Amino acid sequence: MKQTPHGKKKWNGWELAYPEDYPCEEAYLPLVRFIDYCAKSSNEQLQTGIPKWFYMDNLRDYMVFLLSQGILDNLFKNAYLSVVDKSKGNRMLITPWDLDCSLGGSWNGSYYTNPIWKGFILSAELPRRLWEGNVAGFKGLVYDRWQALRQTVLSEEAFCRRLDAYARMFEESGAWERECAKWNGNPVPLKRNISEELDYVKDWYHRNAEELANHIFLGVESGVKEMKISAPLRPSHSVVYNLSGQRVSSYYKGLVIVDGHKMVRR
Repeated sequence: MKQTPHGKKKWNGWELAYPEDYPCEEAYLPLVRFIDYCAKSSNEQLQTGIPKWFYMDNLRDYMVFLLSQGILDNLFKNAYLSVVDKSKGNRMLITPWDLDCSLGGSWNGSYYTNPIWKGFILSAELPRRLWEGNVAGFKGLVYDRWQALRQTVLSEEAFCRRLDAYARMFEESGAWERECAKWNGNPVPLKRNISEELDYVKDWYHRNAEELANHIFLGVESGVKEMKISAPLRPSHSVVYNLSGQRVSSYYKGLVIVDGHKMVRR
């Protein structure tokens, strides 16, 4: 890793967005430490460090978002890593920035017809380690969330309804015609008829959902294991986490993560 910056807004592929008027080594320390944690920690340190370094539910939802929408350029790139209050800790919240490479379309107006692939998850160090090692039951967390959302907001029916609604607004406002007049052929030809674009995106979304179900999530078990644990865990037992990756008391009830497995404690 490159030496930490002194007075620079850009460093190691990252740009300091806030506080942008105070680019110094101290401002970058949360990022530097987070990178070291992701790359240099042992598997045990990676799991026990979850409550300190990131929000598991945020990372889980972010992965579902990227996989379900085929967003190829935002896996710890074109994304913000934010610390809410560094005086209270260094937990990182990840949010997307530039989404112009998604749903089978690239930034320049061209198309990538293939759905998402498993290698995409492995192309950044933190998701690779979480996925390959199934740290804190990460695979099951992502799978369960995707399964739940594909019954509601990520279902093909709901997705197509949103596309149709946006298409009507584009057509009725004249925005689609203006965009074609401005950008057609710069650098690639655009579809004059918005229904052609809709058909392509809907077909891509269907094929991507099939890829997720039949390949990426094939064999992944649900993270929820219905195990009734009436008595509290003794102090000598494993550390217990809630679904946000926060360490909780042995008396905590509900969904918990123990030794990388989700359980229901009643």
